[in-house]
Amino acid sequence: MGIHYAIHSTEPFSQNAGWYYRRLLMMAIAHFLQMDGPILYYLFSLFCTYILIFMSLSFVESKIFSLSNFDRSSFVRPKSFMVNSWLRFICYLSLATSSFILFNFQTPGYTEQFFFILLLIAASIPMNRQERLSIFALSLATHEVSIFVFIPIIWLCFPRREIANCLAVIGLYFVIWLGGNGFNLVKAVSLQSEVEGESGLYYWLNNPVLGLGGWFLAYKLVLPIVLYLLWKLWQDGERKLLMAILALILVPAVTIIPSVDTSRMMGMGFFGGLVCFSILINEWYKLKINHNIVLAIAGVNIFVPSYNVFLYIGFQCYSGLYYLLRIIPERYTDFVR
Repeated sequence: MGIHYAIHSTEPFSQNAGWYYRRLLMMAIAHFLQMDGPILYYLFSLFCTYILIFMSLSFVESKIFSLSNFDRSSFVRPKSFMVNSWLRFICYLSLATSSFILFNFQTPGYTEQFFFILLLIAASIPMNRQERLSIFALSLATHEVSIFVFIPIIWLCFPRREIANCLAVIGLYFVIWLGGNGFNLVKAVSLQSEVEGESGLYYWLNNPVLGLGGWFLAYKLVLPIVLYLLWKLWQDGERKLLMAILALILVPAVTIIPSVDTSRMMGMGFFGGLVCFSILINEWYKLKINHNIVLAIAGVNIFVPSYNVFLYIGFQCYSGLYYLLRIIPERYTDFVR
């Protein structure tokens, strides 16, 4: 699909209804910057991945959810940092092997990384209501799954008076989506959810173990760290913060049901993971956890290969260093050079 995005970037506004016309913004900006076409769009995609990494680190290092006063003005300045920068580097590199970042190197050109950037800009910079609504609308023009990513954020972090406006934008988007398919709901849903003539649910029912493998490989051993931190929040009585993080991770995970690329779609809940790492890094000495165990898990996770999981194909391993570390038998794996 990255190749198709690159081809469509040369004429982003002349697409027919289908997979790509809803994901317009990243292609349109590449065209505006004269970085369209297969080669320049590829470079533009890598530049966006760099910005995503930069914004992720900026968010973790500069903003955290308050452990004592989680409310709708939820971002506060951190009070303490992990002292050893080398230890932070290990945690950051481990996090970067999750699907929301590494997928963009394995299959460049996909557009969801662009709305990830928009989300992190909104999370890192104070904005008024017009700016927040604009970020949401631009995200919808980048990828339709941003609806599920933003729903818990809108509910938890946006002022109440702005929620109705966001719902109106979603309603307008739905009307435009149906209009692009001649107001034929069956056709619209089929185009969205069917691959090789079958729905994502069909593939799930036929191979649930593979789907669960995609859940795990989206975050690999970062997942146990997140679960451990959530358990500590529960033990410390931070129930409201715990439920908010779970919503940020799990609501976007609903999209894996109609999808076939489970590890990629599970990565849509990346923002909840970033919030957990913000707490982990900035409250390192306050959290009563075994730091050596956390660092050991983060270090080992770097060497666990990152596979993409497609329910109709299997595990996919791409060229690179992880290609040398094959932990899944070849009969279950599709190797991409």
